Amino acid sequence: DWDMDKKGYIMKNDLLVLDILAANNWTRPVYFAVTVGPDAFVGLEKYFQIEGLAYRVVPYGAQSQNGQPRVATDIMYDNLMNKVKWGGLDENELWMDENNMRMALTMRMQMRTLAMSLIQEGKKDVALKVLKKELQVLPEKNIPYYYDPISYTYYLVQAFYMADGKEVA
Repeated sequence: DWDMDKKGYIMKNDLLVLDILAANNWTRPVYFAVTVGPDAFVGLEKYFQIEGLAYRVVPYGAQSQNGQPRVATDIMYDNLMNKVKWGGLDENELWMDENNMRMALTMRMQMRTLAMSLIQEGKKDVALKVLKKELQVLPEKNIPYYYDPISYTYYLVQAFYMADGKEVA
């Protein structure tokens, strides 16, 4: 059960999401991209778990204590550390347009989310691997730290510090 948006109406795209959920009957996973705005979620946020660059809809309340979606650290770790193709971002100096820059910043944010969740689980050594990989695959030469409007650099330093990576922090 969930309470849909309190708009007082439903749009065709919302009907499509409801139809997919009803017809699917949990036979296949249903995902929303992390880059999609909350208007597309039709009130399902409390049933989201993060698995990388996507929220998976699960049939149980999956919010963490701080109200954020649960992070499936084992799945997300495998996706971000083993399956993502970085496209040479770490090898060459590239010019990044606004769309690519936003996507790279989203990747940074998701890797930090994974690292912080691993730290909370007491897996500081694994979190440190994630943070170091982030520095490797999303280098400052292509995605400058000053570009980030939400002070990501502060949170990156904080995550390294909390994962006992003080020398890197």
